Amino acid sequence: MFRLTLRSAVELSLVVLLGLVGLTMLLGTIDEYKAGRAFDDAMDSYSASVLEDVEDYLHAAMGAKPSYDAPQEAYGKTLIDAGRENPAKYTQALTLFEELKRRQETEHSQASLPVHVGLAVADLEAIRSRTPGQAELEQALRTARTRLEDALRLYPTCGDLHVNLATLAYLENNLARCKKGHIDKVAEVGDVSVDALPFLYNLRGLVALREASAESDPERRSRLFRGAATEFEKVREFRPDWSAPYLNLGAAHAQAILTHGTEVRVVERSVAGIKSVLSRIQKEGGPVYARVCEVLATHEIGRGRMSEALRLFKQAEDRGNLSWHARFNRAVALYLSAMDRKKGRRDRAAGLAAARTELTKALDSSMATRTDAFVAACLLATIEEDLGRPEKAMALFERAAGGSAQASDTFITKSMPRVHLCLGLLHYRAKHYGKAIEHLEKAGGSPDEVGVAKALVGRLRTLPTIDGFTASRDRLFTDHDLRISALLDAPATPGPLGPGDVRLTLTDLLRNATGPIPFQLRGPLVRAALVNLPQGRYRVDLRVSDAVGNHANAASEVFEIDREPPRILDRSPAPGATVHELTTVAFRLEDVVSQVDTSPLKASLRLPEGSALTLRLLVSRGKYLYPSADGKIRTGSAATNDVRCPVPEPTPPGTYTVSVEVPDTLGKLRSAEWQFTVAPKGGAKR
Repeated sequence: MFRLTLRSAVELSLVVLLGLVGLTMLLGTIDEYKAGRAFDDAMDSYSASVLEDVEDYLHAAMGAKPSYDAPQEAYGKTLIDAGRENPAKYTQALTLFEELKRRQETEHSQASLPVHVGLAVADLEAIRSRTPGQAELEQALRTARTRLEDALRLYPTCGDLHVNLATLAYLENNLARCKKGHIDKVAEVGDVSVDALPFLYNLRGLVALREASAESDPERRSRLFRGAATEFEKVREFRPDWSAPYLNLGAAHAQAILTHGTEVRVVERSVAGIKSVLSRIQKEGGPVYARVCEVLATHEIGRGRMSEALRLFKQAEDRGNLSWHARFNRAVALYLSAMDRKKGRRDRAAGLAAARTELTKALDSSMATRTDAFVAACLLATIEEDLGRPEKAMALFERAAGGSAQASDTFITKSMPRVHLCLGLLHYRAKHYGKAIEHLEKAGGSPDEVGVAKALVGRLRTLPTIDGFTASRDRLFTDHDLRISALLDAPATPGPLGPGDVRLTLTDLLRNATGPIPFQLRGPLVRAALVNLPQGRYRVDLRVSDAVGNHANAASEVFEIDREPPRILDRSPAPGATVHELTTVAFRLEDVVSQVDTSPLKASLRLPEGSALTLRLLVSRGKYLYPSADGKIRTGSAATNDVRCPVPEPTPPGTYTVSVEVPDTLGKLRSAEWQFTVAPKGGAKR
């Protein structure tokens, strides 16, 4: 049985007293202990990436000891991390850090480094989450920089601050400040946390990537790209779970592909690199993954692998982030895929229809560059030509040529001769030969295509010719027939000449009248015949025109169709007239076509019945037999077309008959007679 003695009672009292003192001391430190233990558990969970436990431990630490700053600072950081998914968390973080700053400045005269950084980051990210305008964003960056610079004055050897300031400078596109002002300072101060190192290496890679984009020297540009990739690889060593290095590494390789189009080894190395990280960044998705897919797809287009390009464009589109230029390049891939000769008719038509829809959108898009519009117009033109719509194809090629006339883009400059070749051929087929020459003279392409263009221009520039042109009288059925023939050549006209290319006319020079002559055209030979032509003086004219509008003309010699003997006009005394006296018999000779031959002219006068002299010869063999009273005509004078025959006396009253015989120069003889009466006044007789 246990019994309490005096000694034991005293000892027990002392133990109880000491126990009470110990309990009092323990109760005074248990909250701090609990807070510290919970905070340590939170940090262990954070290090182990068990993020769902971090917030619970931090709340426990803050509940155990509200004045304990470290858990609150860490909780503020978790709020910032959560703000990427829920922007309202940024506002909570900002409120938390502002309260911490006020309390710390009251208790310690200055805020801690995590509070300064947290305020700057939370405020900036809260504004960025609202997609602010440029002015608001610039102001937010300035405010964040001011807060971090204030902290740097309090903690001048803190490399983490320089990392954050470098990030701000990068966001402000100030690479000089980012690199020399802060990234280089990290090495100088030599104090940077392990948590900040991946951000530092990421910034170094981004700066190298930007510098490479602006570098013109290929060798230095390659070194910068390799340097950027190395920095992004370092990030992965510290944060293997972080997607940023993979995304940026993919962007670095993509940028290398875009800027090293002619450097095959660099491009292939970049393609291999981008494929190695593609599956990793696919888990993250987002715009960077879409961008990397777009660049790789564009590269596949250049390699002629349209199916792979379209697959990559589809992956990018599935993220909902297909850029405008990616849609444009996809339209190009659709076009090139549809033009594959292995495609069936149905697949080809469907592919061209899809490409046509996308390219039509691109042609008039405000986002299209001059080069984009040029390419869209050219591809649409080839689609329209393939669909059998040459007029639309010409309009689109003309748009490409006209809209890019002042362009300095190297691609456009190199492509324009090919555009002119296409336009020249289209205009040639459409029989717009003037336009065809205009474009073919500017054409270019492969040697064979250049040869075709030059041959067509030479042909179009060659004038038409007429050889062996004859238009001669030739008895076909009558003595007044005409046979016509000629050989024609019009090199500028494709195919054989048609009736519309030849004009054959007959001009009657006497009547000043011109009419067409029916003809036959057999290849280069033109033939015609006119039968039993009416009397006239004629000329045959032949005109051949080529497709360009050039002409060749030929005219025959003037020939005559003389079907009548000379005419006897202005007879005096006139037939049937009665005159009081007779001194002269006059008339005028005329031949409509040829000339009168007066050398065999014969004119005689038969006197009235009962006269002593029956017949008097006035002109014989073209010469007068009697002189005139005024002396102008002498015996033996040659008669002209205006015949004035003196009549000697006696001229008794009665009926007289004049007989005239005269040929033309072709030998056709005119014989004519007419009568008149002489009746002297008062019955007097001569």
